[in-house]
Amino acid sequence: MKLHLLNSLLLAVALGAKAQNAADSLRAVERADSMMRALPEALVRGERPMVKAEAGQLIYNMQHLLRGRAAVNAFDALKELPGVTERDGQFSIAGQGLSLMIDGKEQRLTSEQLSALLHALPASRLKEAEIMLAAPARYGVRGAVINLRLNHEVDGPSAIQGELYGAAEQTHDASWRERGSLLYNKGKWSSDALYSNHNGRAYGWSRFHSLHHLDNGRTYDIRTFDPHVRWTHEHTWRIGTDYNLAENHQLSIVYNGSYQTNTTRATGSGSLSSTNDNLARPELHDGRVDYTAPFGLKAGAELTYYRDPTTEVLHSAKTEGQDVFSQPLDYQVEAAQRVTRWKLWLKQEHQLRSGWKLNYGTTFHVSSDHSHQHYTLLSTQSAQAPAPASSVQREQNLNIYAGTTKQFGPKLSSDMSVAAEYYHSPVWNRWNLFPTLHFTWMPKSGHTVMLMMSSGKRYPDYWSVKDFTSYIEGGYGMVVGNPSLKPSSSYSAQMIYLLKNKYQFVGWFTHTDNYFVQTPYQRGDTLRVNYRVLNMDFQQQAGVQAHIPLNVCKWWKTNLTLIGAWQRQKDSDFYSLSFDRNVVFCMVNVRNTLTFSKKITMNIDGFFRTKAIQSTFDLPASGNLDLSFTWKPVSNTTLQLYGRDLLETYAIYPRIRYATQNLKMETSCYREIGLSLTWNFGGYTEKKRQAVDRSRLKQ
Repeated sequence: MKLHLLNSLLLAVALGAKAQNAADSLRAVERADSMMRALPEALVRGERPMVKAEAGQLIYNMQHLLRGRAAVNAFDALKELPGVTERDGQFSIAGQGLSLMIDGKEQRLTSEQLSALLHALPASRLKEAEIMLAAPARYGVRGAVINLRLNHEVDGPSAIQGELYGAAEQTHDASWRERGSLLYNKGKWSSDALYSNHNGRAYGWSRFHSLHHLDNGRTYDIRTFDPHVRWTHEHTWRIGTDYNLAENHQLSIVYNGSYQTNTTRATGSGSLSSTNDNLARPELHDGRVDYTAPFGLKAGAELTYYRDPTTEVLHSAKTEGQDVFSQPLDYQVEAAQRVTRWKLWLKQEHQLRSGWKLNYGTTFHVSSDHSHQHYTLLSTQSAQAPAPASSVQREQNLNIYAGTTKQFGPKLSSDMSVAAEYYHSPVWNRWNLFPTLHFTWMPKSGHTVMLMMSSGKRYPDYWSVKDFTSYIEGGYGMVVGNPSLKPSSSYSAQMIYLLKNKYQFVGWFTHTDNYFVQTPYQRGDTLRVNYRVLNMDFQQQAGVQAHIPLNVCKWWKTNLTLIGAWQRQKDSDFYSLSFDRNVVFCMVNVRNTLTFSKKITMNIDGFFRTKAIQSTFDLPASGNLDLSFTWKPVSNTTLQLYGRDLLETYAIYPRIRYATQNLKMETSCYREIGLSLTWNFGGYTEKKRQAVDRSRLKQ
């Protein structure tokens, strides 16, 4: 009886304790719920790291970076990367130009081709962006690189997903952009297709003022004004498919194509009166096969065919009362470039013991460039035309590399590589070595130091090395080829400091031998200005860069980028002159995001750069102000209203006042207003294909 009573008491105590615990738990839940309702900001306000550093790379989550921003294509998305600046379609970071890669595959494009490609690709395709100020040899490119990592996964139950995009833009005249993308993913197969169209009319003008000193002591005051209208119709498409044989075992086939029709009519007045009609129809076809094996092997082949026929008719004569030119120009010019290029590669990676990784491989390029230019006189009164010219240029490039990476504990890692490259062309036949060193050190949490040293080479485009001549500015300007143009060699060192994976500070120094750029020169023997790409002795640049993100308040975020740099350019044999010039310049880039609701955001962006130099040019200060409103009425639809260069201050008016050289150039500058609509369907998460290597082709 006593035992039974004791058991009953123990059971009652246990049940009471259990009930008390349940009541305490319920009160704890109620207190937590009350706290969440009373202090919602303290619990939900968090900040994801802006960037993470891994083995010499700065890695950004693109969808996080673009949240609330107005970027609807890859071109605008790249400008959102901290420290990246864009000018006339050319991207740069830390004072140097950069190359574009997609999923680790090399992409070398001219600025115009790069702009067209990136405008055709939706920003929703981007997963990550890896920034390397000195790319290791295994990437196949040198110098600063942005490697875009893509989202290849499909969200949602639908096997077919896609996106439609349309935009109307107004500068002086109107233009339109349309884009459609489809992605099919089922089982081991994945296929995607993209088509984009850009068409419209663009009006612009250029003004040229030259005080031209001849060797005979006479000076001529030459002024020209050249308005022009350009009609553009551009088509870009790509079709690709992937077959996953097994995990990390894939076969990929991609075809890319583009076709343009560009018609330009220019009329000149001033010291020269002229009309210039130009028709260009460039087309590109590219096929690529990639094979990836599960044991670290990568192999592939790519064939590129490019053709650019142009027809130009030039009528030019001195204006009544202007004793400047003795004979008019009356020509028709037929010119074309045809390039066929093969690329083969074989790469291997191994995971070794003690955290070591080994990579090695080889890449072989062979190209054939057939170009010609033929002048036909349209009048017996015309000045003598340049002689017909044609050129066949074949090049071979063999690259062999080896590299290793190592993690020395949790705080220090390294990536070291060296590439041996043999380049053969009609004027260049040489072996070169390109070492690259990366060290990443994390002394304590929230602090990262990266040190990089590298070297590289830059080759001129095919058309620049041809012995061809063409006329601009009514015949006063002559664009002259340079068959003796040499590649440039660069040597650079950079250091990056990351604070809290958020604040970024960069310092760099770069020395470039045989640096080349196109520079005008007023000839002393005749009234002509030569535009020719020439090698300098060297260019040097040192600078610092800081990127600081700020949360002004809950609904206002700012990203501030500050750059200060010193630049020196020297040429001891610039025609009959020489120069050794240097300048200190600064750049400020401010990007503001104002979030009014989950559906409505506003972006206010500004850029300013102080005076700079380019060879004998003085480049005055410039800047721009951009504004955009983004509205998402439903989850899969985005409507955007935007204005670019609202103050019309983006254009640079370069001038030369150096020794006997005295000229000034001005170009038109119009604000752009646009309205775009994006609609995606099927739970769309897009897939991006690698772009085509269009570098060094005729621009």
